[in-house]
Amino acid sequence: MAIIDFWQQWKDAHVALEDDTKWLGENGWTIPMWADPRIVSKLRDASGNIDKAFVSAYTADNSKKLRELWERLRNSEGLSRWRKVIEQTIASYLDRRYSVVVPCLLIVLEAAIAHGANVLQNWPNPKGSANMKREQTEAGMRRLIWISIESFIEPIFSNAPFSERRPIVLNRHWVLHGRDTKAWGLRRESIRLFHALDTVSTTVDRKR
Repeated sequence: MAIIDFWQQWKDAHVALEDDTKWLGENGWTIPMWADPRIVSKLRDASGNIDKAFVSAYTADNSKKLRELWERLRNSEGLSRWRKVIEQTIASYLDRRYSVVVPCLLIVLEAAIAHGANVLQNWPNPKGSANMKREQTEAGMRRLIWISIESFIEPIFSNAPFSERRPIVLNRHWVLHGRDTKAWGLRRESIRLFHALDTVSTTVDRKR
């Protein structure tokens, strides 16, 4: 096979995963960095509760995958300015103080997305930043990551008036403005945000 043909097949293989990657983000999880990207299609075809599947994966074997994820976050050069906050959220998680973890990780996640999109000095607009990077990125793993981030943060950073019912999914505005206290105390949401930050970290750590 000629190199040019291999390159086209590689791009086509990633394009084929874009819809499933978007689906995964819309269902509350970014593309996992510890698995083959083709896992997004397998997850979409599988039966069962996807939240329980991810929580189970991260808490099995004395939370082996979660501890490995924490090490990646600790060692991330791109996230170094938030290392102290990350360390304290990890400590809070281990103490089961999930009410501390969720709002802190939302803050770091928003800033890390801006950093990955090279707009850290601008007014924050995570959805716009992710959309811009997705459109600018050619087919491949990096584009899958931005598709994943964009679809994941859509409900989290969407406008949700306080005069209406509490959003079904985690919403940044409801949490950071003190309206949604229920989501703060959930271990599942803490794991969801650690997982998302691991994905986002690849946009600021160019070697990953």
